[in-house]
Amino acid sequence: TQGDAHDLPFEDGSFDRVLMNFGLLHVSHPEKACAEACRVLKKGGKFGFTVWAGPEQNPGAKIVNDAIEAYANLNVGLPEGPPKYLYGEREECRQVLERVGFDGASMSYETRTVEWRHPHAGYYLEAEQNAGVRTAGLLARQPPETLEAIRVAIENGIKQYARGNEFVLPMAA
Repeated sequence: TQGDAHDLPFEDGSFDRVLMNFGLLHVSHPEKACAEACRVLKKGGKFGFTVWAGPEQNPGAKIVNDAIEAYANLNVGLPEGPPKYLYGEREECRQVLERVGFDGASMSYETRTVEWRHPHAGYYLEAEQNAGVRTAGLLARQPPETLEAIRVAIENGIKQYARGNEFVLPMAA
């Protein structure tokens, strides 16, 4: 079923589980999407979702974040969306879930770090441009000289993660 995360086309208490993998980062009103998840869950149901950890916990994201903040024009007319590290902190997440109807005391919050293997130094920027959503839109709206400065900053940032013929970048969610 295709639907709107802000207005799910299901009756109250329809599901035992609701899962959202990085989806909260791509809706205009994440708190409303959380409220809808709560509404469609049966009593005792579970809502699971993933978000990126903030740059302070996420070395890979910090490289891109720092390069974009240093060089990019951030005011390029992207559609409304949440902060890119939304709910990256336990307490912030608990408060939002309680506001929309969940029992905050029942929340489980974990940060996991995985290794993302890059075949060459330019791969990370290519991935952000071709597989990302909001970051891809931001990058697509930069002039060539700005994009080049971002590319150089990202490639310099990941050099410390070189292992043989690849780059192994820690990413946390």
